[in-house]
Amino acid sequence: MDVKQQFEALLSKTKKYVINNDFQNAAAAFAETAAFCTVESQKSTNSDAVNRSIRSRAVLFDEYATFIQRNNGFSAAIMDMFGIPYKQIERALTVNEPELDIITNKPKEVEKTPKEDETKKSENVDDDDFFSAWKPASEKEIEESEDGKKKINVSPIVPSKKSPEDYIPENDAPKDTDEEVSDGMVGTPATSDSELKPPTTFANFIGQEMALNRLKVAVDAAQLQNRKFIPHVILHGSRGLGKTTIMKLVANELGVPIKLVDCTTFGTGEKARTNLFKFIKNVSLENTPIVIGMDEVHRLSNALQTSLLTALNEKVFRELENGQDRSYPLTNCTFIGATTDPQDIIVELLDRWIQIKLEFYTRTELRRIYINKFAALGLTPTNEALDECINRCRSSIRDAEKIVSGLKELAIIEGTKHIAKELSFKYFTLADLDAIGLSKVEKQILNALADEPAGVLAENTIAAKVGLKTKVYSNHHEPYLLHMNLIAKTPRGRSLTDKALIYLKEGTYVNENN
Repeated sequence: MDVKQQFEALLSKTKKYVINNDFQNAAAAFAETAAFCTVESQKSTNSDAVNRSIRSRAVLFDEYATFIQRNNGFSAAIMDMFGIPYKQIERALTVNEPELDIITNKPKEVEKTPKEDETKKSENVDDDDFFSAWKPASEKEIEESEDGKKKINVSPIVPSKKSPEDYIPENDAPKDTDEEVSDGMVGTPATSDSELKPPTTFANFIGQEMALNRLKVAVDAAQLQNRKFIPHVILHGSRGLGKTTIMKLVANELGVPIKLVDCTTFGTGEKARTNLFKFIKNVSLENTPIVIGMDEVHRLSNALQTSLLTALNEKVFRELENGQDRSYPLTNCTFIGATTDPQDIIVELLDRWIQIKLEFYTRTELRRIYINKFAALGLTPTNEALDECINRCRSSIRDAEKIVSGLKELAIIEGTKHIAKELSFKYFTLADLDAIGLSKVEKQILNALADEPAGVLAENTIAAKVGLKTKVYSNHHEPYLLHMNLIAKTPRGRSLTDKALIYLKEGTYVNENN
């Protein structure tokens, strides 16, 4: 299947989901198409005009996927993309007109003549552009902002009770298969080598939309005022959600270097104080705009956290040297802290940061992340293999990368570039990965609650039963169990949900997270 056929297959698949009013699969299909376009736009064999056109498609498909996921609905722009009149699709989902073709709004025996000239004119690229089949959204629905980026004006369709399957032959409806993703998603390996490269801009980071939007506002304001710094930020959330990567993105967007420091390396006591002061002084003496990324900032003692108050508040670091008060300016510095335990940061310091919480990734976002990472390695996963990978990564990019790396190594040993469900299960068995990503400790937590006659345990009691400190349980295990709806918070403590009871008894779990 050549590139044009792959792309047309993607469009056909996506259109069926749209017509079926299948929000979740439509969002995933748009995300897959965006990833496909991104890979194709990196090919040196294409002309510059073609690559520009493909990149613009990637941006739009990505925005469509985000819109559908957020609103559980479609838009006039999406309808127009497929040449489906917005009012007609809305009416078709509520009025039973089996004799009309839902795509053309004409009797089925009448064929609609494609407007090839208009399509080519709108593309504004070479005649051999394989995306010529794609119909862009109308100018009324796509506007260009001051920064040159596309903005889509959308108005979602409210789904009716009428099933769209009345208008689609049963044999045309999308089906769940174990087809290779090359027929519905990626298909073409990335042109780069097999390195898993992290994103370098906000635009190509998948997920954490609310967090990135807040940061983008701060960065855009700084750029409009010719500043190389933004207000100080603290990122908090569970491990593996991309806190360090986002720090680097802020630095890239500002066009300044970044100094990353793991606060656990400062040590304790007087040694920690000396190391922190030396680090801050060196940054000041360099006298250049910079982002200071402080990972695990909660591991600093209260005394050291207090010493940072002036640095963050007044952009001046002060210390007493040989009885003299020394000041070190930090005029163009942006402090970005990262922590899994914000409650361990003193309130006075926390108040001086913009606090941004990172959320677990949705299944749609994780699918896109996996697609990109497999494509970069030249691997072709099946849909079933992708689903199993998503189930086991704990909604974490870090764990997703471990899974991709492990499958790559196993694929090399097996001499294949095809990641089938069977190969993925072989790796999961070797790596001892639970079907929904639970650690052995988390299984012990569920069993401890199941064995409790009262059915409820306090946090400290749960931690003691499985040999954890209460803080470790609260910060590193409970968030994922809550996210998966396996435990519930009650006034008396924590209890198992029906999902957890079924999982412990039957080993099955229905994932309702998008």
